[in-house]
Amino acid sequence: MKKIISSLVICVFLPLATLRANQNLVSEEYAKFVTGSVADKAIVLQQLEITEQTDSFTATLPELALSFVAENVPIIGNVEGMAQLVLAALPLINIDSSKTVDMLWQICDMFQDEEIKSAIFDAYNGIAINSRQLLTPYITQLHTFVAECIASGSYSSESCIQVVELLGNISDTSSFDLLFRLVYNDYNPVLTEVATFAFDRILPSSHTNIIRLMLDKDNVSVEEKRLLFTLVQKNTKISQILKADLAENALSAAIINTEDVQKITPDAVALQMSAVKEIAALEWTRASATVAKFFLVAQKEYDAGLISENEFLEIISCVETLATTHSVAALSDYLGVLNKTTAEVGNICSEPVVLAVIDALGTLGDKNAFDNLLYVTYLPYSDSVVASARAALAGLKW
Repeated sequence: MKKIISSLVICVFLPLATLRANQNLVSEEYAKFVTGSVADKAIVLQQLEITEQTDSFTATLPELALSFVAENVPIIGNVEGMAQLVLAALPLINIDSSKTVDMLWQICDMFQDEEIKSAIFDAYNGIAINSRQLLTPYITQLHTFVAECIASGSYSSESCIQVVELLGNISDTSSFDLLFRLVYNDYNPVLTEVATFAFDRILPSSHTNIIRLMLDKDNVSVEEKRLLFTLVQKNTKISQILKADLAENALSAAIINTEDVQKITPDAVALQMSAVKEIAALEWTRASATVAKFFLVAQKEYDAGLISENEFLEIISCVETLATTHSVAALSDYLGVLNKTTAEVGNICSEPVVLAVIDALGTLGDKNAFDNLLYVTYLPYSDSVVASARAALAGLKW
């Protein structure tokens, strides 16, 4: 009890001593704040407007109020008026030091009041972009706060949404996994929207994390990889090189364990199509070997009806676009497969597919396709297919 009384004496009489020493310098608001009750202090702050003309004593009142709360709530508890004092001080406080940030975090821990937590996180958001160095020491605590909100089902609360927004404003890559899970799990439409915006902000500096998730075959589903791929491709601040590199890794991830085509999911097919088209659009020739490997898988998927003829024609076009030796080998080998089928059972192969392969080889003009193109002219293909093969042969470069 003596300790409590001593603390209150210090909180009240030290400012009074300062007041008496400077009685001609302080404002009426300062005097009312120092001598008033907790409720009176809150009223002073609610009516206070701090401008460039405000004297130095009065300008410190918001910080004095928060210090008063931080020092006394642990001693006397959350007595009536303390919450109102915090809420009155927050809109006026200037958060310009780690000391102030720490004091606000302490107060946040002291109160279960959602309004206070929300107001503090709102104040943090106000400085996060330009003074993120003041908040980075609290990233782990912010992650824990969000995790607790999810675990308790309070993910729709204003404070939870503000913390997710805050993580985006701080833009530290350590928030990558948490934010991605929030986007993927889609707990709440508002939370998902805020999490997506926050995740979008950290993506440009998250190359290592992006590739790590894309190549994780044990803990990250194809559906998750497809979402990640889509988010990266939509991000306008990510370089084309990174997007191409991701597309190559995404394609590699999507063709793992494809021995049994019936186990290939629609999400895997969708990821394959998105990745190979992105590689072709960016003319990422470094991925030509991966694309050639995928083309073998795509043939099986086409035969099994997992991809449509139009999708398969798109894939053939993508292989052609890369225009490498891998492209020529992949297309010529496939023409050899079509020729074998035609020789054994007749003209049953899809003519648009056969023509697409022949035309692609003609465009590439590599002499290594000669044998398979020549063989076409001896098989029972349609006249248009034979004519295309002859035209392709004529265009080969020797």
